[in-house]
Amino acid sequence: MPTLKRFSTDEVAAICVAVKAACDLADTEAFLIGAQARDLWMFPKKSFRLTKDIDWVVGTDSQDVYQQVRSILIQKFAFTANSANHFKLTSPTGYELDLLPMVSDELSHFLALQEIFEYGSDELSIDGQSYRAATLTSIVLLKLIAWNNKPENRSKDLKDIVFILIHFFEYYDDEIFEHHNDLFGDLDNNQIGARVIGREIRKTLQTKPEIVDEAIRILGKKDKLVKVMLESRDIDEDISEEKIIKLLQEIEIGLQE
Repeated sequence: MPTLKRFSTDEVAAICVAVKAACDLADTEAFLIGAQARDLWMFPKKSFRLTKDIDWVVGTDSQDVYQQVRSILIQKFAFTANSANHFKLTSPTGYELDLLPMVSDELSHFLALQEIFEYGSDELSIDGQSYRAATLTSIVLLKLIAWNNKPENRSKDLKDIVFILIHFFEYYDDEIFEHHNDLFGDLDNNQIGARVIGREIRKTLQTKPEIVDEAIRILGKKDKLVKVMLESRDIDEDISEEKIIKLLQEIEIGLQE
């Protein structure tokens, strides 16, 4: 098995600095999504093994502005284009960057990027600098949609969702105690977290109820979801079909409240 290269938060920060600078020059913004955003929210002090690219979305529906940001990264910051994937760039230190447009027919598995940019992102700190990033609840939504788009190739998305579900309460407890204390009583902490995830996704999709309906339809595929999620026993050795179904049901309830 090949050794995975480990990148420090300093190297991740260098990529983010370059993306932010390129966006400033193009008079636009960008926001971070994906596994690296999840890790930076939940484990900001750790270094990362490079298992996937770092994913940034340019926050505009203008293809000209998107192309301008991409060109600036190549011309001013020495990123290298990828001939096989025009969304992918490589940094001078070898880190792969997926620079995604807000809207693209090629990225149908990234529904709701505009809504996440407006309602489902927040500021996180990387090496003392503030950046906009999809929240954990938005990451759950994106991973659910991505899995549904290509379930045969995206099982890791469901395992990532399990990971977030198991740890969400401890990460989000201040917000839960302040804004969701009606949930305390019959639910355990993981179930409360799942319900809150559903509520927050619905809030993010306040202008797109049709995507709420799509998320509910995906969550209805419980047999398929559970089969993959049960492979996550390395995350939680007590994971069970009953536990997973209950968590998925709580997300559904939150989406419909």
